[in-house]
Amino acid sequence: MVKLLSLKEWYTLILKNMDFLQIALIFLIILLGVFLSITGIQVFLILKDLKKTLDNINELVSREDTKEKITTAIQKSSKPQNSRRLFKNVR
Repeated sequence: MVKLLSLKEWYTLILKNMDFLQIALIFLIILLGVFLSITGIQVFLILKDLKKTLDNINELVSREDTKEKITTAIQKSSKPQNSRRLFKNVR
C-alpha cells in the first residue's frame, strides 16, 4: 500500500536533501517546459490560420472569373507600353 506524504514530509524529503543548484535546475526545466508548450500551441494556431487563409486564396483563385481577370492582368502587364508607364517618373 502506498502512503501519501504530507507537504511537510515532501519538504524534508526533497528540499532539505537537495543542493540549491539542483533546485534551480529543476525550476528552470519546469519553466522551459511551460514556455515550450505555450510556444507549440501558438505555432499550431498560426499554422491553422495559415491553412484557412491559403484555402480562401485557393478558392478565390479557382473561380473562373478570377482566372480571367488574372490572365488579362498578366497579359496587360507584359506589354512594353504598360511597363514603361510604371517607370515613367523614374529618371
